[in-house]
Amino acid sequence: MLARALATRRFIAQSAFPIGTVIAGWAAAVIEPWIVVTLSGALLAAGTAAQLASPGDHTLEARRCARRRARRGALRGLDSTSAFAVRFTR
Repeated sequence: MLARALATRRFIAQSAFPIGTVIAGWAAAVIEPWIVVTLSGALLAAGTAAQLASPGDHTLEARRCARRRARRGALRGLDSTSAFAVRFTR
């Protein structure tokens, strides 16, 4: 099953290369190359910033610590979302 999934990913990656080359060639013919590179870098930076700001991309350790804090607050009889619980269970 894993081999099939990896083979599919490899097929998609190898199929995307010619498409990317065609798009890059067209863009270089129509638009100045420095503009294409600048826009690509800006798009990459914006995507990276969006991933870093996304709460879904936190590390497993951060999630584990948050659960531990919530569990400690529940054991103490505190609501884990209250300001007191957040402030004193860290």
